[in-house]
Amino acid sequence: MSFTGNFIKILNTAANMVFAKAGCQHPINNKHYARPPSQMLQRLSVIRSGNVIYQIMHGYRQMTKKIVILILIELVFVFTDYFLLPYFVQPFSWLLVCSTLLILSIRQIIKTFKERKNLKADRLLNFSTTIILFFLTFYNFNKIPNSIIEKVDWTISYSKRSQIVKEVLKGNLKPNTEMNNGICELPLDFPIISNGGNDIWIYESKADNTKTIKFWISRGFFDSPQTYFVFTNDNENKKYYQELVKTKPENNWQLEENWYRLTERD
Repeated sequence: MSFTGNFIKILNTAANMVFAKAGCQHPINNKHYARPPSQMLQRLSVIRSGNVIYQIMHGYRQMTKKIVILILIELVFVFTDYFLLPYFVQPFSWLLVCSTLLILSIRQIIKTFKERKNLKADRLLNFSTTIILFFLTFYNFNKIPNSIIEKVDWTISYSKRSQIVKEVLKGNLKPNTEMNNGICELPLDFPIISNGGNDIWIYESKADNTKTIKFWISRGFFDSPQTYFVFTNDNENKKYYQELVKTKPENNWQLEENWYRLTERD
């Protein structure tokens, strides 16, 4: 059973005990607990305690439900944005989600201010969750969640990308668009190996037939650069990429032999 389920079960048990002691009707299951009339002040105190427990339990259910739904929506957006959305759609979806979270954040700020003299745990949790989600989405275009997903993506899809590289080196995969710009469109299946459309970019050196293959992490929007997982066996490109790693290590690094994670601006 989940933490939420266990917590609610404990509160419900406590409420049952309190209402049984008080000899009154439980507000949830309508069960009546008989008790002879005596010690009325104590009885009223116990009833009040039982009502408090019930309110906490009911509020906790509502609170966790709203927060879980909000977090699930954010996760769906983050994963969809990273893997599936075309690069020309990403800025609009990002603006929509940021605007929604901003409105919810302002609403939570107003409610928190109004309830400042009697703040409850559910209000603080709603407030902090909404603000954190807004920050994570707004800050540098999802940089924090995307950086986490990127590490997972590299590990999970490494073997599939390596297989694509082998097919390119054998000549089985070549640029296949009418524009003849090095783009090779791959079937859109899961897991996605090149984000923003599942296209890869292939460059072949005419001098020695070496190849460079780029898998998009982000195709960039607004003023954002494009980021890639890059495979190359071209010595000239290796020198260039090694220089990027040395001069701008915060955005560029070598993953393993012939593989790099790079950030470039067109």
